Amino acid sequence: PPSDEVTSLGKRGESLLPAGDPTGALHLAEAALSAAPLYLRAVQLKADSLFALGDAAHALGTLTDAARERALPPLSLARMCEFAAAIGDERRALELATQARARTSDRDPTTARHLLAAARTLLARGRATPALHLARSATVVDPKLGDAWLLLGRDALARGDSAQAGRARSRATPGLDPAHGVSNREAGELALALGD
Repeated sequence: PPSDEVTSLGKRGESLLPAGDPTGALHLAEAALSAAPLYLRAVQLKADSLFALGDAAHALGTLTDAARERALPPLSLARMCEFAAAIGDERRALELATQARARTSDRDPTTARHLLAAARTLLARGRATPALHLARSATVVDPKLGDAWLLLGRDALARGDSAQAGRARSRATPGLDPAHGVSNREAGELALALGD
């Protein structure tokens, strides 16, 4: 296990990311890694910091290097999937999603949200087929992830499959955060389109 000092560096770095300081988080991750090069939490922090700085390729490379040393947990694989989607490597994103799904034994909302983020990235790039595969992976990892079900429902509706769209909407509704306006608006639009 890493020393208390190394653990503290990682925790401080993790607090900087949501505060909008990925550069500071990266410096703390690198300091932790200089003392404990295999500390996975610091490796993940470095990758997340690089991604936040707009360097998805280097973020992916950082975790790829770590994967040579050990089997990565599902969350790290899902983050790699997100990084691969960001650089347009859909084949790699799909492979990583498959690995993350295979290593998830229980419902894992955080891993599922990263798979969904990768799906949205590919969808924004016009790559619907792999995006839908990633959204389905997200629902396998967390069957209660309403936003993933919404994405699948909107696709089913666009294909003219109102029965499947209705089933997806039914699965989505219980998993939506009532405070998340965008998701609830999308659910309402889907229900309206279905005549519900």
